[in-house]
Amino acid sequence: MNNKRLRMLNDELGLNDYAEAPNSQSIIAKVNNSINADPVERRIFMRRKFISSALVAALILSIASLTVIAATLGWHHKLIEYFNNPTAEQMELMNGAFDAPMVSGTDNGYTVNVLNTLADKHGIYVLYELVLPPDKVISETNVDEFMRNITHFVYLEQKKSIENDNAILSGIGKHKILGVEKNKITLCEYNGLAGEIADEYKVRLSVGNMKYVDNSVKFGNTSEEVTVFNRENAEICGDFNIYLTWNFKYEDKGKSISVNEKLDINGINNNTLNRIDISPISIWIIAEGDAIPSAINPVVKFKDGTTLTYNAKDKNAYGMFSNYQTGDNNKGYTSLGYVFDEITDIKTIESITIGDQIIKVN
Repeated sequence: MNNKRLRMLNDELGLNDYAEAPNSQSIIAKVNNSINADPVERRIFMRRKFISSALVAALILSIASLTVIAATLGWHHKLIEYFNNPTAEQMELMNGAFDAPMVSGTDNGYTVNVLNTLADKHGIYVLYELVLPPDKVISETNVDEFMRNITHFVYLEQKKSIENDNAILSGIGKHKILGVEKNKITLCEYNGLAGEIADEYKVRLSVGNMKYVDNSVKFGNTSEEVTVFNRENAEICGDFNIYLTWNFKYEDKGKSISVNEKLDINGINNNTLNRIDISPISIWIIAEGDAIPSAINPVVKFKDGTTLTYNAKDKNAYGMFSNYQTGDNNKGYTSLGYVFDEITDIKTIESITIGDQIIKVN
């Protein structure tokens, strides 16, 4: 049974329900319920075709472990929407870099369910849902205000190398609220690294509103609630904190292009363009020399003649600036990362222009 047939079966039976991980008994029940809901003629045909729902369950479970099944079938519809509804072929490009880890944590009536992860060697997307206690009322009108009081971030360990050993910034993150349903908020969190993901492939997710505050801190003649690191005179505020750590599935689906050429940016040529790392979800530029401005605006040219320019003023572009000093005068390494709005086949990219350099990708 190929991936397309598996996805069709998954969609029909609803196996991608986080609350009920796919197992033989749940699949049998779902198959039986699906068949019993059909007209009599189709029920007879389906019974003969599959012999029994147990055979269907055995067939599905024999393909691979639950983790692999989730990676084959388990793209959550919210992650699909986030990447502008990719085709099955586009999703296949990230096969091996996608995971459905089924990780969950609860504290004081709040629950975090990790649904999907998608990664390349410079960053990771984590799709998760925050489930509030039943008495907490949340809606699209007040979710932004609610989330302003919530601390949430994804952390990845980086490889140690000459490029990031003395890092000032380890990367940058962003998040997007994808849905609000009753007392459940669905979010996608991204963490990009100026370095590379460490080999152990561990990710940490922290969500909560607990903090240490000191109301004695004064600004002029007024006292304000201030989050502090010195906890001696502080009190804990907030009612939950959920901290999850797990191993995630990751294979590098990108390519690295070594350049090592002098780079001229608007007449400034004190840099060397070391390499470009490109994957179906991001482009990373690594250069050595003076600090490079994040408004470098690389141009991606596709084989069909279309181009994509990353401009810091474009709301759809997302650039990251990280400077690494190896000595005085702001010398060192600069890493600039740009994420695609949708999963992109690297084979469709002809070249990337950075300053005066045109780098052939294919």
